Amino acid sequence: MTENQRLFVGITPPPVIRANLTGRMKGVTNARWQNDAQLHLTLRFLGDMDLEARMMLERQLAGIKAKPFSLRLEGAGQFTHGGRPHALFAGIGPSLGLALLQEATERSAQSAGLEPEARPYRPHITLARLNTSSGPTDHFISSNGGLSSAPFRVTQFTLYESRLTPEGSIYKPLRHFPLRG
Repeated sequence: MTENQRLFVGITPPPVIRANLTGRMKGVTNARWQNDAQLHLTLRFLGDMDLEARMMLERQLAGIKAKPFSLRLEGAGQFTHGGRPHALFAGIGPSLGLALLQEATERSAQSAGLEPEARPYRPHITLARLNTSSGPTDHFISSNGGLSSAPFRVTQFTLYESRLTPEGSIYKPLRHFPLRG
């Protein structure tokens, strides 16, 4: 019997963008900063899926017809829960190509039997996870609020497995899907 896999669909930024981001990861005590291999832009978190559902999803994702497009970093911020910050992120500038790919990914997930995503899509790259012992984030937000990058090209998206460990999540690429519109 095979066990379920915790899956998501995402985009890995190029090395120059990841280096830009890792160089900014400082200044908040007790933040759990992401490492280079964890930096990604999520298109759709899928959760636990069995092999049959995963294979159906892969067929749907392989059928997506989308053209390569460009993205750029734009700003930094934090997500809060119950009034407390729980994650720091780098924002992504507006992109029609990204919006179309995310919508196609959402349709694929629903065609594979998943419930529609309840939250509106907000493209970002998570930089750190925070907890109640994390220090203030104001300085990080103010010093990175003007974050920007040159445009970078997106030519594929990836189905990932996410394994939770005490040291943090480990993301394993399972299959790449080229953009060819």
